[in-house]
Amino acid sequence: MPLVLWILGVMGLGWVWAGGGSLEQAPKPVQYRCADGFSLAVTYLEGGQLARFRYGGRTYTLRTALSADGARYVSGNLEWWTRGNRAFLATLRPDKILHRDCLAQ
Repeated sequence: MPLVLWILGVMGLGWVWAGGGSLEQAPKPVQYRCADGFSLAVTYLEGGQLARFRYGGRTYTLRTALSADGARYVSGNLEWWTRGNRAFLATLRPDKILHRDCLAQ
């Protein structure tokens, strides 16, 4: 019986302990497909305060920024902006949209 409990414990390592005595699964990425065919998997962390994704061979973690509409995330020169199930990826300097009309799948 202890072996069975140990195996079940090892299988449960994919779960993250969240305070309050409950277990939650780690956040799952949201898949976006853009008008130009580009795909991006974005994981929203810390209650939506962070957006993490791989782009151009690097992993980026962007923080929320002031936005009049939707959710805007920035880090360095990259900007990820979402509104509902739509989004776009842009650079800040120069202000250039890299991938537009991205839809959450």
